[in-house]
Amino acid sequence: MNQHQRKYAISRVSEIKNYKIKKLQEDCETKAVYLTEKERFEAFKKGQFKIRKDASKISNYTDVVSIVCFDAEKERTFDEAKFKKECSKIEKEASRVSDEIMLGDAQEAMRLLEKFES
Repeated sequence: MNQHQRKYAISRVSEIKNYKIKKLQEDCETKAVYLTEKERFEAFKKGQFKIRKDASKISNYTDVVSIVCFDAEKERTFDEAKFKKECSKIEKEASRVSDEIMLGDAQEAMRLLEKFES
């Protein structure tokens, strides 16, 4: 491989790595789900809620939403442990492919690049 081919191959490794990490980030995230005002009202009428564990009293000015958790609503979550573990694998593989491109055999480097892309 000449210098231009190596430079291109390294940039492809970087693109693939970034794509895989972005996809992993999406896979590790659970989107938040919030109800509309109308949906909250219907859920409240049907009893589809729980009282928050940290609620201790209801005053005249307490907003119902501050003491109630609706069953259908969910906060955003992110699996940090899974992300770190899988991200480490992706980065290690990208480094291995880059090393092969710079230091190894051209055919083996292309085979590893194709394998990394899949």
